[in-house]
Amino acid sequence: MLAPGFFQIVGHSISPDLRGRLLKALELFFALSAETKQSVHRRHSPCLRGYEGLSEQELEKGVRDQKEGFMIGLMFRLMALSLGLEERYFDAFADSKDSVTMCRSHRYPPTPPDAAEMNKGIGPHTDSGALTLLLQDEKRWTNDKYTSTLHRVMSPVSAQYRYSVAFFNKGLLDQVISCIPTCLEPDEKPRYSPVVVEEHLKDCYTRSF
Repeated sequence: MLAPGFFQIVGHSISPDLRGRLLKALELFFALSAETKQSVHRRHSPCLRGYEGLSEQELEKGVRDQKEGFMIGLMFRLMALSLGLEERYFDAFADSKDSVTMCRSHRYPPTPPDAAEMNKGIGPHTDSGALTLLLQDEKRWTNDKYTSTLHRVMSPVSAQYRYSVAFFNKGLLDQVISCIPTCLEPDEKPRYSPVVVEEHLKDCYTRSF
């Protein structure tokens, strides 16, 4: 976690059957006509939830992402303990009814071998929220002890589509994110200025959409 910025969750209670049915439901949705999918496009939603078409997002300058999307307490408690904090330190941030959460599914189209380098499923980026759970961040809080991994998704070089589901927890919009005291060594200063969650998210979305 300290070096790569990610970890694998094992021993959870989500059955392979349920995961399989979820991915099958995504396959059926993305196979709908363009007209049907556009009828539930995120532009119709006041909170940007809904269908997202191919090439609508640009995380790598000059390269439009080749994916379709639909956006729909325990991990935070474990993270708090690992940072030497009280177990419920992040509860208000993560579990409040006002916390911003999002479940987002993607379909990546097949890519011919000669276009593999140009057709990026999702360009290189770090996630903007506090915690991401992925089916198939934390530098400002922790003074770079836990960082959000720079990652990308390559479109499948085959005749098959690729599907994924990600859950994002971004916390309370009015929360001020500043360095946690237990993440500072004696005489060490925070590397980042405090930031309000809403302003941080606005900046991230403005740069990518």
